[in-house]
Amino acid sequence: MAKWAVFYFDGTLLPGESFEKCFIKHLSRRRMIPFRNYVSYGVYALRKILQGHPAEGFKANKRYLKDLPEEEIRQEAENFFRAEIQDRLSDAGQKRLEKLRRDGYRIMLLSGAPDILKAPLQNRFQPDFLLCARLQLRDGRITGKMEGLHPYGGLKATILQRLADEQDIDFRQSIVFANHHSDIAHMELFGAAVAVNPTRKLANHARKRGWKIEKWQ
Repeated sequence: MAKWAVFYFDGTLLPGESFEKCFIKHLSRRRMIPFRNYVSYGVYALRKILQGHPAEGFKANKRYLKDLPEEEIRQEAENFFRAEIQDRLSDAGQKRLEKLRRDGYRIMLLSGAPDILKAPLQNRFQPDFLLCARLQLRDGRITGKMEGLHPYGGLKATILQRLADEQDIDFRQSIVFANHHSDIAHMELFGAAVAVNPTRKLANHARKRGWKIEKWQ
């Protein structure tokens, strides 16, 4: 089985505001999100909150992309990455990733962002496996719905366990990097874990578990 270095992209390789949140702001500034999509996003979020599923209402909510042309948004994502993201990437994180690659680890990137943003991450980091939220497409347009599980919170552990055989993951010999207390469930799967720029809850848990805590800028 193979040893893997698994990075949750937001908060580690990309410190500060999340990849997807920055992209939403970018599309908003360029007036590429129709007003009806804000309404659709808000209505869906409110319904999920009332049902007791706030993470699904916000994190897994891709209604802001509803009916937008896939190819145009993919191209805009690449422009956005070059203009607003690549200079924010953590030097420490990128050096760690490359060292682990040289040391024989396979590299996996996880992100809760939609897979419309996948290409720039693939081109920049050349991971062996890259997982984002999978958007549903129809006739060249984004429906605003997702297919499969959303890689956020405890679902990341479920996704990784399902990938274990397919990707030949030896969890005991692998290492994971994440920044949020919602990541604890999947971090617990690994033989080594590093809390990067952690929330207070994750930092406290890391100390109890003997995990490393690092600051990446």
